[in-house]
Parts: sequence; structure tokens; C-alpha cells
Amino acid sequence: MKEPEDRHAVYRLRYDAYRRENRIAENSERLSCDFLDEMPNAQTFGIFIAGKLASSIRLNMVTQACPNSISMVSNADLLTARIQRGLTFIDPSRFVIDTRSVCDFPELPYLTMRLPVMACLHFQVDECLTLVRREHQSFYRRIFRSEPIADPVHLDMLNMDVQLMSSRVEDIHDELDERYPFFRSDYLERRGLFGKREDMIGFEAVPEQLKAA
Repeated sequence: MKEPEDRHAVYRLRYDAYRRENRIAENSERLSCDFLDEMPNAQTFGIFIAGKLASSIRLNMVTQACPNSISMVSNADLLTARIQRGLTFIDPSRFVIDTRSVCDFPELPYLTMRLPVMACLHFQVDECLTLVRREHQSFYRRIFRSEPIADPVHLDMLNMDVQLMSSRVEDIHDELDERYPFFRSDYLERRGLFGKREDMIGFEAVPEQLKAA
């Protein structure tokens, strides 16, 4: 999301969502953003319905060359060791939904989560990470077979207790593809959203055989 007005709308949606739960302090601009939004390995997306922003999510593509992500903020020691072994990750965060939109379109959470699923395939990462509140863990277990890989921690920037969960992309891809066909995508769609794989810091060009997938 590159247009200033679109980014402003995303930051406002975040602010409204977090203020409803008293997760952040009030500010005069009524916007919520952080340093990770500006990192070269970050992409922020919005889902618009009838011209209105309905949901948003940020994705950080984590490699040795650019390890910045929200999970690194809370679990740096654990993830640094994995990154040094050459593992790569998609780290979704700042997942927010407009309350009125989700009432009209209850499938909106699944539609939004299609973005990290597509990113995992496009960048051919090893794992998808998620910092999850206890009450949301059953969703990630059920849909993505996510499992906790660290102890719960307090995330100061959003004033909440979370636990790092992980899904191994290779282990769940075929099952996810079969159980939830709407998560499927092809290379051209993914490239249209994320750009060329080699343009993201720390990643190499997509092998030719994967472009037909």
C-alpha cells in the first residue's frame, strides 16, 4: 500500500480497533503506526469493499538480510537462532477489521488471511509466524495447524499478552489447499501483489517451475 491516503486509512483503522480495547493511548492524529511499517521487508495491505477500507494486515518477510518483524521484537533470541540457520519467515501483524464490515461479510477474516498464505508461497518461506492472544489461538490451530513455539510474553506496543505460534509451510500447504480452496492462488496473482521475489531483500529469483503453480 503506497498511496498516502490509503496508508492513512489503514493507520486510522488500526487506531480505532486498538482504542476500542484500550490497547494504545489516545493521540491527536488518531493514527497507529510503528517503525516496522517503514522497514524494507514490510508490505501493508488493505481489503476494500465498495470503496471503503474493511480490513488490513502487514506482512514482514524475514531473512538474515532483513530480520525486522514484530515477532523479533518479542522473541529475538529464539528467532535469531533460527534465522542464523538459514530459515525464512512470513510474519503477519497489525491484523485489524472494521466492525461494521465484518458483520456484513463474516468471511472477511479468512479473506484477509489469504494474503499471508499467498506470501508464504510467493517467497517460499519455511514458516509463517504469528503473535496470538490466547482467545484467538484456536482459530490458528484449526485453520493453519499453528503451534506455540515460545512462552507467552507481554507485547508492550499493544499492551497485550501474546504467544508466538508457527506453521510450517511445507507441512500444511497441501492440506490447506484441499480444505480451503479459496486460499489457492497462482504465480501471476502473487507477483501482482508482492512484486518479484528477488526485489524483496534477502530473497532470490523464483525458479521457473514454480511460476506455473
